[in-house]
Amino acid sequence: QDTIAAKHDLSQSGLLFVSFIDASAASIDMAVVRALRRLTARFMLRNADDCEICNGMSFRILCDAQGLGTPDDFCRKVILPVGVEAESLVMNAIVPALGISLRVAILDRGGASGLCFE
Repeated sequence: QDTIAAKHDLSQSGLLFVSFIDASAASIDMAVVRALRRLTARFMLRNADDCEICNGMSFRILCDAQGLGTPDDFCRKVILPVGVEAESLVMNAIVPALGISLRVAILDRGGASGLCFE
């Protein structure tokens, strides 16, 4: 992969391209994660002021109310970087971006904890 990466642009688009042409399972998994992150960020930014998506509140208002800055700040700090947990507003954006229903199970490794569905 190093020789492939050296031949291509190392921007986000370039890394995504390299991930897709590397046939290893781990690389393809990361390519899918990157693609979903980019798709979600693009959806959030294009719909930042749409109040219908989040049941009467826009992504801009939700980001501000939660102290996350603007939707652009949120995408740059939380959605786009690989290795950052994609939580909170990401779930509000990825569902309509993909046009799917989603159920998230949060597993706590503590012995007394139950299973929580959101």
